[in-house]
Amino acid sequence: MQQKVGIILIWLKRLAPFVIIAIAYFGNNYYQEKQTEKTESDERRYALITAIAWVGSMKHRDEPNDYICFRDSLLEEHNLSNDSLKMFVASYTDKAEDLGEMAVLIKSYVDSLLKVEDSLGAESLRLDSLEQVADSIADSLATKK
Repeated sequence: MQQKVGIILIWLKRLAPFVIIAIAYFGNNYYQEKQTEKTESDERRYALITAIAWVGSMKHRDEPNDYICFRDSLLEEHNLSNDSLKMFVASYTDKAEDLGEMAVLIKSYVDSLLKVEDSLGAESLRLDSLEQVADSIADSLATKK
């Protein structure tokens, strides 16, 4: 009996490093996947907020004070501050290759918002101007690449 326990302990000692390495490897992969998901989620969130702000800027183009109130309420609604937006933009200056993807994402959100505004019959908006804004967002972000 004692000999069987000794053999089991020997094999346990031999297998333990491999088990620990496997746990560390899979734990690291899980952590990296979660970080990637969080980053992508934040990017989509910032892109949507940017698109809403662009559409709002066209809506309030003649009333700058109304736009500032709109922008501040938008940021407050999403628990953001100007500083957090600046930090996000600064993080993109280091990753110029990702700007094109962000531009496409923002443009798709702006286009979707325009379609919603159009389907609701929002006559106070100049849709051709909004489309130009959406295109200028995509172009300006793509040129910073």
